[in-house]
Amino acid sequence: MLLQAVAGGNTLFIRGTLTSTPNTTFVLEFFRNWIADQTGYGEGEVILGTASVTTNGSGFVAFSLTISASGLSIGNLVTATATGQDPDGWTSEFAENVEVEERSVWGVVWFDMDADGILDPGESGVAGVTVNLRDSTGAVVRTWLTDGSGEFPFFLLEVGYYVLEFLPPVGVGYAFSPPNQGGNDAVDSDVVDPVTGRTASFYVAPDGHVQDVFAGLYFPVIEA
Repeated sequence: MLLQAVAGGNTLFIRGTLTSTPNTTFVLEFFRNWIADQTGYGEGEVILGTASVTTNGSGFVAFSLTISASGLSIGNLVTATATGQDPDGWTSEFAENVEVEERSVWGVVWFDMDADGILDPGESGVAGVTVNLRDSTGAVVRTWLTDGSGEFPFFLLEVGYYVLEFLPPVGVGYAFSPPNQGGNDAVDSDVVDPVTGRTASFYVAPDGHVQDVFAGLYFPVIEA
């Protein structure tokens, strides 16, 4: 049974289980499909790769694997077969398809009306902010210009460490909200360097969807 398939860069993370003959090694073959049949199964159209797993004494194994696979996108389907490495060497039916997810980073740039570093109800997104996604070498690997929603999505990412860099529109006078306020990382601002507009480094795991890296902006009070 396949439980999850997450694509990014040239790799595919696959999570699933197999129940079969105890203490037996199986070769799993993974395939891409564009359309499933009415049952949700169907033969594999393009082979993606293989991996080996071994069942325990009860005939069960849970696996989390990463294989090399390029050209996958959201909405593609992945299925698999298992072939026993015993004298019988039988091959299973195709597993039920799972839909490919994309390894991603998503967040919001918002106007922090009370400058408290927390995204409150009623506070809206900020348009015109350039968001750069930098990898562990400092290179920019993705760029997004926000619209009125303030949202920025980055998909099909490699596993690894990243930093987000936020560049507000020049001449508007925005300042970055204080970071890591309130104890809820899902609604706080994460820009730790207000000069560069960058966050701390964060990790995108093989099955990763990072969805809580936000940036708050406000207009500082200028005393006469």
